[in-house]
Amino acid sequence: MEYLHLIKSKLLPSTLFSPIRLSRVLLFVLLIAPFSKADDVVHLLTAALAKDSSIKAHIALERVSTAHLETAKWAFYPTPSISLQSAVSGFSTNTSERVISLSVQQPLWNGGRLQAGLDQAQADVALRVHTTQAKRVEVAKTVLQTYALWWVEHQKRLAWDQGVAVHQQFLKQVQRRVSMGVSANIDADLAQGRLSATLAEQNLALAQEQMAYEELVFLTGMTGLSLPDNAELPAMDLSLADYTQQLDAALHNSTKVKQAQARVAKALAEQEQDNASLWPQLYLQAERQIGDFSSANYAPQNTVFIGFSNQLKPGLAFQSDSSASKFAHVAALAEVRSEEQAVERKLRSSLILLASFDSRQRALNAARGNSKQVYKSFNRQFIAGRKDWQELLNSARELVQSDVQWAQAYGQYLVASWQLQLDIQGLTFLADHRS
Repeated sequence: MEYLHLIKSKLLPSTLFSPIRLSRVLLFVLLIAPFSKADDVVHLLTAALAKDSSIKAHIALERVSTAHLETAKWAFYPTPSISLQSAVSGFSTNTSERVISLSVQQPLWNGGRLQAGLDQAQADVALRVHTTQAKRVEVAKTVLQTYALWWVEHQKRLAWDQGVAVHQQFLKQVQRRVSMGVSANIDADLAQGRLSATLAEQNLALAQEQMAYEELVFLTGMTGLSLPDNAELPAMDLSLADYTQQLDAALHNSTKVKQAQARVAKALAEQEQDNASLWPQLYLQAERQIGDFSSANYAPQNTVFIGFSNQLKPGLAFQSDSSASKFAHVAALAEVRSEEQAVERKLRSSLILLASFDSRQRALNAARGNSKQVYKSFNRQFIAGRKDWQELLNSARELVQSDVQWAQAYGQYLVASWQLQLDIQGLTFLADHRS
């Protein structure tokens, strides 16, 4: 177990690991020890989406909106009512002491008020659903960024591990040369200083790797998380050849665009509801009355009414409400266009950025190869006496730094690739993976 070997090694300063810190790091080592099968990215995303509390809160709000939608549907049905009145003064003993009225009222026409209320409730449900989906995408992006951060820090720590081993070897080598009188003491001091600097970078990479791992554990709720050393890229074509299809897919799957479209529908329904409020409601009412305060021998009566009713707003409030709903509709339409432009701009930038990574990675791979060749050459020339000690140490440092730079660049490519897949496909690839 390389983590355990690293912790037990004398390479790390003893002050860094108090008993409490050591126990925590050992726990981290046990958790990330290799399992029979590494957890892939889709597994991480699925676990995080199932665990996130904010997603559960949004799902509960979806159910609230769905209940309001059912209420809006019931508004088209008859409304029963019952009233009971008892006289406490001013009544004759020859009349009824109480009157009971049972009625059912059915709306016949209301200028579209009920339909507008139903449309508004449906738009609110759609808005809640798309808001929940937007939260899922946000959580997924957080998981992907954390996974990429862990991978980068893991690769950096491996590079610094190699650097520590090389500088350890250099220190032993120069100490032998000093004891033999071949090298000066300053060479040993220089080697010790480079080793200490490399150890500091190693400790930092290990700490950041552990923090990223624990963040993944927190996001997914998977205490026995095992991550692969090899970076996992999305299995999709990210070329510029199918830009039009990718843009259509990104617009179709964009939760921001869908949220804006739902706000348009909701604003339009509110506008229709304001317009309908000016019209009276035509209704049919059936009533049965039992008792009468003016007669003692009053027999129950059944009556059917047809009537109009309306409740206007004070002053010219209906006009200001109508203007407000129109402006809200215009603003919602503008928001849709703005979100569509943002999707197009982001997609174009992401594809160009990914295309540039190819040439960048080739250059970094060439730089890594050159650094290795330079280090090997300087090592041979140092032994032959044609290179000094500092040049050899510089070549070793550049070798590690080229590996670190490559890991950082590839981590950026990793994040950009997964985020582009989320932008184009949304979370549909999770369902495809499960099937």
